[in-house]
Amino acid sequence: MPIANRKHNAYEGRASKSVFYTPKKISDEAKTLYGLFRTDTTLVKYAAQMTFEGPKGFWEHEQYTMMNLRQGIQDLRSKKINVYGLYGKEDGLYSVTQIGKLTQLLGEGNLLYFDNCSHNVFIDQQNEFLKAMKNWGK
Repeated sequence: MPIANRKHNAYEGRASKSVFYTPKKISDEAKTLYGLFRTDTTLVKYAAQMTFEGPKGFWEHEQYTMMNLRQGIQDLRSKKINVYGLYGKEDGLYSVTQIGKLTQLLGEGNLLYFDNCSHNVFIDQQNEFLKAMKNWGK
């Protein structure tokens, strides 16, 4: 069966099995949330409908991720529009150098870089994620 047509659980994809989506130390809260992806009937239903089409398309057309967004962010900031970033230190997609440059661009208080957190900031550090959303939403 072609990869694009093979159905799989969203949690069993290649990226989710890699270092990008799994912190070394998963909190009990995150374990519970990740467990929902295997037990919650709504999440299981939609996860079962996922295909490799999205990741395959990303891989085939990956060049858009190399876009330099610096000017766009600077334009937003010059219009007094805040731009925020939340990243996990164990994401594996961004280097410390990249995060440092992004922090300079966004402003010191507009980027949070979480310990014990991978790509899924909203799961791995849900309390910190929600706190940031509340603080930045004021």
